[in-house]
Amino acid sequence: MQCLHRYIIPTTPFPRTDESSNSRPRPRSRIHYRAETCDEDKVKIASRSKTMTLPPKVSVITSTSNPFVKHCVKLRQSSSYRHVHGSVLVVGTTIIVEIFRFHKAVSNGPIIDCLFVLDNFCIPEEMDVDSVRVIRVNSEVIRKVSGLQCVDSVEVFALMGTPSTYHAVTNSLHEEDCRSLFSSPHRVLVLDRIQDPGNLGTLIRTATAFRWDGVFLLPGCCDPFNDKALRACRGACFQIPIVSGDWTHFQTLRQAFGMRMLAGHSTTNNDPSPVIRLSQDFAHSLADSPLCLVLGNEGGGLSEVSLRACELVTIQMEGEFESLNVSVADGDPNTYYQTPRKLTGKYASEGYFFQNLRESNFVTDDPDLADLFFIPISCHKMRGKGISYENMTIIVQNYVESLMYKYPYWNRTLGADHFFVTCHDVGVRATEGVPNLVKNSIRVVCSPSYDVGFIPHKDVALPQILQPFALPAGGNDVENRTTLGFWAGHRNSKIRVILARVWENDTELDISNNRINRATGHLVYQKKFYRTKYCICPGGSQVNSARITDSIHYGCIPVILSNYYDLPFNDILNWHKFSIVLKEKDVYQLKQILKNITQEEFVMLHNNLVKVQKHFQWNSPPQSQDAFHMVMYELWLRHHVVKY
Repeated sequence: MQCLHRYIIPTTPFPRTDESSNSRPRPRSRIHYRAETCDEDKVKIASRSKTMTLPPKVSVITSTSNPFVKHCVKLRQSSSYRHVHGSVLVVGTTIIVEIFRFHKAVSNGPIIDCLFVLDNFCIPEEMDVDSVRVIRVNSEVIRKVSGLQCVDSVEVFALMGTPSTYHAVTNSLHEEDCRSLFSSPHRVLVLDRIQDPGNLGTLIRTATAFRWDGVFLLPGCCDPFNDKALRACRGACFQIPIVSGDWTHFQTLRQAFGMRMLAGHSTTNNDPSPVIRLSQDFAHSLADSPLCLVLGNEGGGLSEVSLRACELVTIQMEGEFESLNVSVADGDPNTYYQTPRKLTGKYASEGYFFQNLRESNFVTDDPDLADLFFIPISCHKMRGKGISYENMTIIVQNYVESLMYKYPYWNRTLGADHFFVTCHDVGVRATEGVPNLVKNSIRVVCSPSYDVGFIPHKDVALPQILQPFALPAGGNDVENRTTLGFWAGHRNSKIRVILARVWENDTELDISNNRINRATGHLVYQKKFYRTKYCICPGGSQVNSARITDSIHYGCIPVILSNYYDLPFNDILNWHKFSIVLKEKDVYQLKQILKNITQEEFVMLHNNLVKVQKHFQWNSPPQSQDAFHMVMYELWLRHHVVKY
């Protein structure tokens, strides 16, 4: 789903009149809320067909079994229950204060039916509670009503009537009825099957911030008064007119106001109509035209009806990437969750990921808006402090158990929406002692072999990258590559022993059973990559060799010799386009297999290899399409599997 502001910013100008200006907010005096005078004897929770009353003498609620508490919980959980009772549960001081501020500017009547305040909490001055009934509650009631396990920052929740600016249209709509929904709209945001409450709330808040005139929800959208949507919009759904209806209703509305229909769309080969690339000139041409902007579903994009009915507009982007929010679990600094010791050496990938995540926009402070939860514990850092494998396992287990007890998020999915990162083999060994981590959580590891419990559809293979690289990247140098194949390393696995024994005396394959010593010359090992067509990458004792990424960086086609090895970014990249993947039994025919590859095939592999080099490079701060963003995309692919 494209970010809303990328579509809205160029098209925000309103018609120039004496009464309106882009430089200041326009008063929305037309907006009114359903408001009832507060009865001194009882509070009546508004309803279309039902009423829930609170006894007049009640001023404190301490039991989570109280019928009124159960009523509030149902309001949070059920859209149909909210619809029947005409009430909305709003949790959090910040959201309620924002609603108060806006309401005070446009209306003098009470907006809140009842305000529930944590005992001993001082009500902010911005909340005008003179005409509102206030009930004091304890933290257990707030936890029950809010559905949040950690309520340290939640002191207030309120029951509010559904605003009169919200309309769910179910019957036929005539043009003369449209002004009761929107008053002369110039800009309307239309949401097509937006199912994630966090996304919907963010879009509503953005539309409000840019002073658009309303939001229209097509079928398939989630409820804008869902608790997660309310947190994301920060009360904006009480400030902007929102209409829920179908395409027939929307077409009537569009015709009544003569609005142009645009839809944000990514270009494909099957588009039913031409796609307009958004430019400054095109944006200026829309300045004085009433229009509506349609944004499509997070995963599926626009519906067929939207594709056929709208002018399609696209913004040139480097790649497709839906939003992904990551919450970082907290922890005592003594539990080694800080960034690992260094960003160099064979375990640098772990350190870079920790640092890049903090430098990125993927982290959210609100756990309820998170798609995934990062367990920030570094086994590499623990190993650096001399902690044994057994003690590391205990530390990891205790840390995970503390997350289970302290927060509700692990228990909701048994850890399936949690992930951790380790590039050190000791990290894999330590976490194997915590069964739930191996079985349920997403493991981002540099040892993606099946003998360490790696599950391809669940876990992510992290490339082991030796940075900084000793020499610049290779590329466009096929004429200099005169050696057929090269490998030098330790014989610490069966396949390496066989490789060295069979080919170490060959005249066309440069095979050495020991790593090249620095005494033989400066950077001799790295320079051999520049002169070789195919660099052999046999599995080692822990599989997690940096030789593959070294080969990619220096422009040498990697030849992977391993029976069970999940290649990094295998869900995104087609490794057969830039590497040779062989079974271990093929080691005996290795030379003939490489010689059978034509020059044209080799050039094609080499050119593709140069194209993917940027995906195997860490940067600080992270850059588009680098290793960090590739890992985040792999996590995004998996968050759809675990999200429920």
